[in-house]
Amino acid sequence: MGDEIYIQAKRYGEVNNVSAADIRDLFGALNLKKAHKSIFITTSDFTLSAREMARNLGTRIVLINGTELAKLMLRYNTGSRDEQVLYLKKIDEEFFEN
Repeated sequence: MGDEIYIQAKRYGEVNNVSAADIRDLFGALNLKKAHKSIFITTSDFTLSAREMARNLGTRIVLINGTELAKLMLRYNTGSRDEQVLYLKKIDEEFFEN
């Protein structure tokens, strides 16, 4: 059986960043569940103190901000759609060898 991973997500505007207090709250919830892994996702960003808090805690908390979330959504085609497709062509040199 694999490890349980707890996820917390915050849909915040650009100016409302996740604070160290939010990370502490998640850490407290993880301790209650005796969990060791978590992902904290936000549409905004994390304050410097929040990043330091997550790094210094004994529990593994992965932080994903809005920019990283958008990149993941595009990479895995989740919540996005193709608007335009660009084809890159390369000359087939073997075609001319025979």
